[in-house]
Amino acid sequence: MKTILFPTDFSVHADNALQYAIKLSEQTKSQLVVFYASDIPETFPKKNYRKIVQQDGIYKQTMLESLIAELCKKHKLQVPENIIYDVKNGNSVVENILWAAKKYKAEIIIVGTHGTTGLQKVLFGSITSGLILKSKIPILAIPQGFDYSEIKKIIYASDMKDFKKEL
Repeated sequence: MKTILFPTDFSVHADNALQYAIKLSEQTKSQLVVFYASDIPETFPKKNYRKIVQQDGIYKQTMLESLIAELCKKHKLQVPENIIYDVKNGNSVVENILWAAKKYKAEIIIVGTHGTTGLQKVLFGSITSGLILKSKIPILAIPQGFDYSEIKKIIYASDMKDFKKEL
């Protein structure tokens, strides 16, 4: 695994999954892309809108960098050496995340979940559910309170329709 994409919404659910992503990137020596999908609606005049999106992007990038620094300090983790911060504005958060996965050639997307009931949208949240339905790469949904442990074995599920291509 060379690249892990971690989209965040700066929520508590995302913080736990971010710890997981940092530890997994360290274990696998992978690049970690920390991404924020902004969704500023195009309700302003074009001239103002571009400026607002640009300023928001700079602000969100600073927030991403601060988030990593604070989380690493709090949990005594090393800030990953191979880390990228990115922000993209658009109408669909799910499409923005998939765009980032393609841009950075991510092999996995790690997201946080709140895991409170059995319903898919309540269990995972609408963004995570959308990613699970649309992504061509694996989504690792980390429940709130789940602790990282080193990955030693992976189970792969298949419908066996095109096993050679899947492998």
